[in-house]
Amino acid sequence: MSTTLAANATTSGAGLPVLCMAIELSMKWWKIGLLGRHERNPSVHEIAGDDWTALMALVAKAKQRLGLPEDARVLACFEAGRHGHYPYRMLKKLGIDVHEWASNAIEKPSRKQAKTDRLDVRRLVLQLRRTLDEEVDQYAVNVPPEAVEATRRIHRERDHWVKVKTRHELRWESLLVSLGAAVTKPKPSTKVERIRDCFGQPLPQTTQDELQRLQDAVLLARKHIRAVEAVQIDALKQVREGKASEHAAMVEQVWQLMGWLGVGVHTAWPVVFEAFGWRAFKNRRQVGSFMGLTATPFDSGNSTREQGISKCGPPKLRAMMVELAWRWIRHQPDSDLTRWFQEKFAAGKASRKRGIVALARRLSIQLWQYLAHGVIPEGVRLKEARVPSLAAN
Repeated sequence: MSTTLAANATTSGAGLPVLCMAIELSMKWWKIGLLGRHERNPSVHEIAGDDWTALMALVAKAKQRLGLPEDARVLACFEAGRHGHYPYRMLKKLGIDVHEWASNAIEKPSRKQAKTDRLDVRRLVLQLRRTLDEEVDQYAVNVPPEAVEATRRIHRERDHWVKVKTRHELRWESLLVSLGAAVTKPKPSTKVERIRDCFGQPLPQTTQDELQRLQDAVLLARKHIRAVEAVQIDALKQVREGKASEHAAMVEQVWQLMGWLGVGVHTAWPVVFEAFGWRAFKNRRQVGSFMGLTATPFDSGNSTREQGISKCGPPKLRAMMVELAWRWIRHQPDSDLTRWFQEKFAAGKASRKRGIVALARRLSIQLWQYLAHGVIPEGVRLKEARVPSLAAN
């Protein structure tokens, strides 16, 4: 993963002395590229990962070499990736004005060009310098506050354990089918030694051992799912009881969305904590673009065609919005959105699949309008929101 940093003088205006610094992050070693505003070739250095003292020493030496004052403003930008947001927060703490760039905003080498960490640093620092007189944050991702990031891990952890449970359940089912045994779901009361194959014979001991391990894995995943759901339920209860809690306003938004028929806690929670609870959208176009549900037309010469949706946003959130769109048709048949969908995409299965993506985009915009401005869509059926109980899973 690559990171780009830029140091700028404290005063503003074009043509002022500027130090640009790029960092190529890895687990053990970081490549550092340094470049002044009027320099042609960046210098490249290597430091140990997370060695912030060495990093700031390089910045100080670069400022001294370029004749910049010690208190010169430092403008930073790094590529978002597996390191998460901690480099952003650390650089902020060190007094650096930092921007976390989206990966698709970073210029990539062509297939025939060499690619090394050293070359990546050079490309990054040169790209950054070209953007100094532009809006540097146009490539930046929104970094959530630490507390918000910690809270949104709740539903992400639940998604993880649901996938683990499903994977082991499918393995359990496939194994039973291959033996001609009666297909059952793994339960605490299930005794694998009592399972019989298609001839009514006990299963081989190795197969029984495998089934037992799969059963244990499924039961453990269910336990973790209930533990995570208990955290969500406790947060909802605290809000309904008027108790002060962290992110009470955002949890209240979750509760408001749960008042819509067809929207449950496992949909409302990620909608709020991944998108609308803390991100500042200015208009509906930004909402559709963030979700990755906007069209990407191709128009060149005599050739005009649609290339599908952009898919720029969070893939899990986008998939969830499409699932919600299908549920919306079933639970909100009298809403304007459903009537629009039925009138425009009623003919053909393929047409409905295309239309459901358009419906998901419009639905995400209406969710944002409701949470941001209190606008309730026409024809929406409401229900009494209730604190959910723990599922048996």
